[in-house]
Amino acid sequence: MLSYRHGYHAANIADVLKHATLLASLDWMQRKEKPFRFIDTHAGAGHYRLDHPFAQKTKEADDGFLKLDALPASGAPAAIKRLRTAVERYAISFPGHYPGSPALAATELRAIDRGDFYELHPSDFETLDGYLGGLRRNVDAHHSDGFEGLLSCLPAVQKRALVLIDPSYEMDSDFTRLPKVIREVKARQNNAVVLIWYPVIYRNQSDNLLKSIRNAWQGSNFHFELQSAPDSSARGMTANGMLVLNPTYGLYPALESLGQYLADNNMVIGFQGEDHTE
Repeated sequence: MLSYRHGYHAANIADVLKHATLLASLDWMQRKEKPFRFIDTHAGAGHYRLDHPFAQKTKEADDGFLKLDALPASGAPAAIKRLRTAVERYAISFPGHYPGSPALAATELRAIDRGDFYELHPSDFETLDGYLGGLRRNVDAHHSDGFEGLLSCLPAVQKRALVLIDPSYEMDSDFTRLPKVIREVKARQNNAVVLIWYPVIYRNQSDNLLKSIRNAWQGSNFHFELQSAPDSSARGMTANGMLVLNPTYGLYPALESLGQYLADNNMVIGFQGEDHTE
């Protein structure tokens, strides 16, 4: 099933959380001079025009990054400043676009690092491949299953790995497959830093996913959520979160500051999390 297109949701509140988490993690990984491998399992098109009919149909960016970017810069936490700076720098080369995780990561990776980006949707892959093809040789787009691709990359020859997992969760198999993949990731490279985005559509479903992944990982982790609306039995995302395995130092408090800033500026109704770091 390949109906999901992130262009409808680009720059929404979920992207704000996901991309702030990604940039903070990349910064921490680069504090060491040693190289690392970045793996993006569900890369999408790489970057998105916010005036495209997809984005204009939902206008989710209006309540996401565009609303954030209109707020005064003074008083913003470091994670927000970092995201705004990255998007502004990117927009110099691509006016009117919003960078997805591939554009952000590929721009940030050093020459000694490596990036692998997986996407199955043929149209999105074509855009992704065209974008990454103009960059350095240390980044590659792959038209293949991201979970299989992730496992093929591990253990990383660089001995360090940062992984972003961001499925559409349109298929029930995503919920059952992900914990199994995480168990294998732990077996192959237990020092990998793994960033997992998840939606809260049905609370029991997301809680069960978190429990299953934690049982599979059996190691240091935390989850952090932004609440956009009260939980409901009706269909629709009411919150979104990040589950981080082997989190980098200081990431959880950084996200707490981000959540408080968004709540203070009426972008979310609240935030919550649970820290199991060791």
